[in-house]
Amino acid sequence: MRGAFVATDVTTVLYLMLMALSMRLQKYRKVRATMWFRLAMILVIAANIVDGVTIALEDTGLLPGLLFPLNVLAFLFLDPIAYAMAAYVLTLTEEKAPVGRRPWALAGILLSVDALFTLTGALNGKLFTIVNGVFAYGPWSDFTGVAPAVLLAYLMGVAFKHRKAVGGNFVASVSSVFVIPVLAAVAEYMTGEYIIMYPALGVSVGVLFMGVQSGEVRERELREATIATMLRTDTLTGLNNRFAMDERVDAMAQDAPLHVLFCDLNGLKLANDNEGHAAGDRMLVRFTELLRGLFDAGDLYRVSGDEFVVLSETEDAAGFEDKRMALMNRVYQADRMAAIGTASGLGRDVIALVKAAEKDMYKEKSRYYIETGRDRRK
Repeated sequence: MRGAFVATDVTTVLYLMLMALSMRLQKYRKVRATMWFRLAMILVIAANIVDGVTIALEDTGLLPGLLFPLNVLAFLFLDPIAYAMAAYVLTLTEEKAPVGRRPWALAGILLSVDALFTLTGALNGKLFTIVNGVFAYGPWSDFTGVAPAVLLAYLMGVAFKHRKAVGGNFVASVSSVFVIPVLAAVAEYMTGEYIIMYPALGVSVGVLFMGVQSGEVRERELREATIATMLRTDTLTGLNNRFAMDERVDAMAQDAPLHVLFCDLNGLKLANDNEGHAAGDRMLVRFTELLRGLFDAGDLYRVSGDEFVVLSETEDAAGFEDKRMALMNRVYQADRMAAIGTASGLGRDVIALVKAAEKDMYKEKSRYYIETGRDRRK
């Protein structure tokens, strides 16, 4: 029977270590909730190791001097594990609903008193005794785990109170942290031999991981991806913005052939002044559609109010020129809505090429004003 309990502890340790390896927590190791979750997992792993060693050494005559301190440590692990789990649950709840300081104070006071009770019982022999290498429960042992159970039940109530904010999946996962150890305590009381609380807490950590923590990691990754996209995307046109272009320029292959277009809308100010900014926005979107119809979206950048840049590393010179001419034809059919300049060279000269294309664009814009007779200031 003892071998089965040791095997349970070993299995729990391997299970949690495998989970730790599979988790993508390193990226979020400084996130407060994740820190508490990692601490809870480490403590449960340590508790199962100590628990397994004490059971394996019992009644063997090996290292008799270690049995007492190891058993004391095995009992004491319960309170810091309960606090780490409580802190994890409270931290996640606080992100979505106010919980106040009362739960934190309750956790600290309740578990500190329980730890003192455990240590006192171990020293006066009322928690357990070890005679000739044989472990036996004392009269106080029935009260171990009561304080953590009360705390976890209270946390279940806190989660249920804020169920609309935290979600039903969170409430169910927190409830399992209470229910699974309670079932283990009942089984432990019925066997009356070995502690199986720590394997049960390992299962609770696994439930928290699958039901809550993995979702938290995915949610943070999604938020970061969304922010990164917003940071690099022009909200009106959906094109890459200047920040994205600066990143592209920094990462440009030095010897790669590069073709550049610099485009500036004609008459945007006039549209904004006479018809309103909605008309100007429609003009910007319309030109964006012209660009999207010819060039890869990843090569398109809106770098200011009415300026667009195309950076192409994949087109050969002939193919790029065909697309430039097609864009010019469509622009002319749209009342010459933009002036377009071009330049080609190597990636190492990207900044100079953009400036050269801009200079070429201004020549085209000058011809536009001369040929149309329109006011340059508009």
